Amino acid sequence: MTTVTMPRLGESVTEGTVLRWLKRPGEAVALDEAICEIETEKVTAELPSPYEGTLGDILAPEGEAVAVDAPLCTILEADAPAPSALRPLAPPGFVVAVSAHSADELRRAEREGADFAVFGPAFPTASKPGQEAIPGLAG
Repeated sequence: MTTVTMPRLGESVTEGTVLRWLKRPGEAVALDEAICEIETEKVTAELPSPYEGTLGDILAPEGEAVAVDAPLCTILEADAPAPSALRPLAPPGFVVAVSAHSADELRRAEREGADFAVFGPAFPTASKPGQEAIPGLAG
């Protein structure tokens, strides 16, 4: 998966706002096809996809101001293996400890089928919904 970042749409522009997503997660995206509309203080423009593939996660919601070079979304490139073809994080019966710095990282691990314990700055106690914290993994 490749991350698409906020482009610099002008020399003095430091951020842009995602006005509208033109593609939804799971939809096919062609090279140079518009994936969202971005507004800055100087211009409103459609962002062309730098890759051909499938739109993954939307990391910047509509209406959110995003700094230049910050992540906007992910794209699974057409020649990349499908997530189901990727090797599991751990053999069945094992727990993977995920250092999650954001809720997006946690959701990605869940989508990939990880049975995991969470720890890190965004999650000060190691736990999974419905389970007790695992001793020794508290952030």
